Amino acid sequence: MKKTFPLLILIILGINLFAVNNPKHFFQLPKNISSSDYAPGKIIFKIKPAYRNACERSAVNIQSLNKLMSTLQVESIEKKFPSHQPPQSERNSSGQKLADLSLIYELKYKSTIPVEKVINRLLQHEAIDYAEPQYLPQLCYVPNDTGVAREYQLTNIHAFQGWDISKGDTNIVIGITDTGTDTDHVDLINQIKYNYADPINGIDDDGDGYVDNFMGWDLGDNDNNPTCANSAVHGSFTSGCASAQPDNISGIAGSGFNCKFLPVKISSGGFLTKAYEGIVYAADHGCQVINCSWGSYGGGQFGQDIIDYATINKNALIVAGAGNNNNADPFYPAAYNSVLSVAATDTIDVRWNISSYGSTIDLSAPGEHVYSTIYHNTWSFSSGTSFSSPIVAGCAGIVRSHFPSFNPLQVAEQLRATSDDIDAIPGNAAFAHQLGKGRVNLFRALTENAKSVRMNDIAITDNNDQVFIANDTLVITGELMNYLDPVTNLTVTLTANSPNVTILSGIFSVAGMATLGNTNNSSNPFKVIIGPGIMLNTKVIFTLTYADGAGYNDFQCFDLVLDPDYINVRVNDIGTSITSKGRIGYNAPNQSQGIGFTYNSNTTILFEGCFLAGVSRTRVSDNMFGNPVSVNDRDFVPVDFVRALSPTAISDFDLYSSFNDDSATVNKLNARVTQRTFAWSDPADSKYILIIYSLKNTGSSRLDSLYAGIYSDWDINNASFNRAAVNQALKLGYAWDTQAGGIYSGIKVLGNAPFNCYEFDNDGSNGSFSIYDGYSKEEKFVSMFTPRITAGTSGQGNDVSMMVASGPYSLNAGDSTQIGFALIAGDSLAMLLGSAQTAEIKFDSINGIALQAPLLFSLSQNYPNPFNDYTTLNLTISHASHVNLSVFDLIGKKIMTIVDEKLPPGKYYYSINGQNLNSGIYYYSVRTDDHLVTKKLVKLK
Repeated sequence: MKKTFPLLILIILGINLFAVNNPKHFFQLPKNISSSDYAPGKIIFKIKPAYRNACERSAVNIQSLNKLMSTLQVESIEKKFPSHQPPQSERNSSGQKLADLSLIYELKYKSTIPVEKVINRLLQHEAIDYAEPQYLPQLCYVPNDTGVAREYQLTNIHAFQGWDISKGDTNIVIGITDTGTDTDHVDLINQIKYNYADPINGIDDDGDGYVDNFMGWDLGDNDNNPTCANSAVHGSFTSGCASAQPDNISGIAGSGFNCKFLPVKISSGGFLTKAYEGIVYAADHGCQVINCSWGSYGGGQFGQDIIDYATINKNALIVAGAGNNNNADPFYPAAYNSVLSVAATDTIDVRWNISSYGSTIDLSAPGEHVYSTIYHNTWSFSSGTSFSSPIVAGCAGIVRSHFPSFNPLQVAEQLRATSDDIDAIPGNAAFAHQLGKGRVNLFRALTENAKSVRMNDIAITDNNDQVFIANDTLVITGELMNYLDPVTNLTVTLTANSPNVTILSGIFSVAGMATLGNTNNSSNPFKVIIGPGIMLNTKVIFTLTYADGAGYNDFQCFDLVLDPDYINVRVNDIGTSITSKGRIGYNAPNQSQGIGFTYNSNTTILFEGCFLAGVSRTRVSDNMFGNPVSVNDRDFVPVDFVRALSPTAISDFDLYSSFNDDSATVNKLNARVTQRTFAWSDPADSKYILIIYSLKNTGSSRLDSLYAGIYSDWDINNASFNRAAVNQALKLGYAWDTQAGGIYSGIKVLGNAPFNCYEFDNDGSNGSFSIYDGYSKEEKFVSMFTPRITAGTSGQGNDVSMMVASGPYSLNAGDSTQIGFALIAGDSLAMLLGSAQTAEIKFDSINGIALQAPLLFSLSQNYPNPFNDYTTLNLTISHASHVNLSVFDLIGKKIMTIVDEKLPPGKYYYSINGQNLNSGIYYYSVRTDDHLVTKKLVKLK
């Protein structure tokens, strides 16, 4: 089971409400594309149909977009197809989608900004549908038409037909945990579930601990007013999606029709401070369905406990948005067990372009350009899985009223199993089995006798170190549960989407399963072997296919990353990726394999980050872009792949890895770098991450004039409006967004180490090194000791980056030195400086112990177990240690010693000969210099 970490950062999933920008995402040049494959100084972009009225032949009359383009030194924009009009119909007679060419432009610019940077700046604007280089010899694009009727979602989910079967019940209550609601909105006021047992009189009449909670509660501010503010209408919007009043000759109808809703406000000061507490309140106050249009990447046991409480203890179904992250990463609470996870689709059932997807999704629902209630008796359009989720929650309310004997998970499975398959739609081909079973269909959910078998508690083991690498054999087991109608002669088949994974045993059969019957496959587990050709960080999608020979067909997916060499740190307000080769934020060039650097959101503010070390203008080792910018230096190579230490020794999340610069060949330093990373979840330490490097001279010659540092290219919101500066006293280089509400980020040298910071204007202005034309070894070295204390000082700012470094050091052969850095972010400069001081205090408290290399230890369960004559086990240690491996009987008497000696680091395989042992239970114990682990083994005969 994959380890998760505490949930700390919550974000609202709805976007584009009142012209809020889409979350930033980075464009990547496709593999095998070089600068000769696209026209220099040209970009092709498309405007979204919602902005059609602003589009002219040679201009797009959107002030904020023109302001952005001015920073790119745009020479001209022209429609690529000025004579084209939008098609009169969406599809031709063959059902094929017609392309709309009328909103596509060609942009010419003279800036030296790299093409990826230009595109990524354009993609930050809400009006841009897509942007890309002008590839040669052909143009590649995907048109996306979004003009829709106001309530298309009700048609798509077959709500009108469903309401002919059932309109729900006023006794069914949907909890809306959100930013509050418009309590006097004409479409909502009569749909609130009022608590007549506690009228507003200053007394807690119903004795539930909440005074006058007549119409829900504001947990964020702890009062009885769950009304949303004008600027926080997200909760009002979700309320309308689920429960807007029908048949009132005004506005819209929520999918839940007669079902009531309970507003539970979970925000305070713009933050979702009481999110999971909101679930508890809703469950405790009788909500049979609870909607969560919010979440984060962080998942932990606390959140799962809350879900289990609401689902099992209180008989409530949790429905949650899958996230607007345009990736397959698990998003919580949607990805928790027992939660109905909802992705978003558009008007034609194609995945909404930034909806999350993946194996944790259960079903999809309309989420693009949804029309719902906002404030002061008004309505508006918005997009997000925030709104897909309450549409499904409303459907769940009706299903609960129609099938009163169903438990929450049966309601969820009825909706999932009867959803309409949308994988065959051309726009969804790349996301087959990644958008859940299909798009929700209320009519089918109310009229079909569905079947649904799921495998829960899936356990995967290699009977070794649980690091799944080439040649490992994986054993996969789980608990099968039949939620709905009985099945007979069920066959479960396992497949994988990678040619480097071979299924050794992939079929499990069950004679029959009654409703709510369960079984497991532990007696006949699935087995797969990882082939030697597997690449690092390969995500393999495994699919379980269910069939009973009587028309039942279903699937279930789960993911597994094989040979990983980076880890995402997400235990506090900052998120970043730590790699095995010196890169920070992303494991690979072009912003791939990683989360960048985030602060209180899913939006990365880092374009590039990497550790560097050098001794001269020709001898600099790193793993980042060089000169030219399209060429990446790959000097550092992993020695110990990054891994999380368990138990942790220093922080709430300790990482360890090491790398050397052997790939630098003749110019290598002969340096080995040990990297330790620490992150804390405590609020006082939640805005920084510490990375401490130990550099060892492994060569035979002295290293003089040694400098080491971290390069960081910050793109905070709109990178064109960034500035950078230095605080010498705190040894801190920092950058910020000059626009209103902009955040701050920075890197600090810790302890008594020397400090230097070079702040770059990336375009080379004001005498700066230019990053856009590449970053040579000479520039890398010089920037590590040359001070440049400001950047982005002209106008409203510029695209900036920084080198925060320490040195010079002199290392004799075999000597080491330690340098620590803090990666920091904050809402203001004062907050940033305060966290820098706190990070220094924390570093002082751990300095001297942080770089003591941990003994990385793993001991497998013996296999097979139980066994007859022989059984094997595996032991891994990363450092030399005395090892004693012995077998004991039940009363603690030593039966045999298998090894008792000092061993070098490595992976060891031992066989236990049990031929002379009587049948029964025994224990084997391994003692090392700092570990003692005991496991049980069973001898059969």
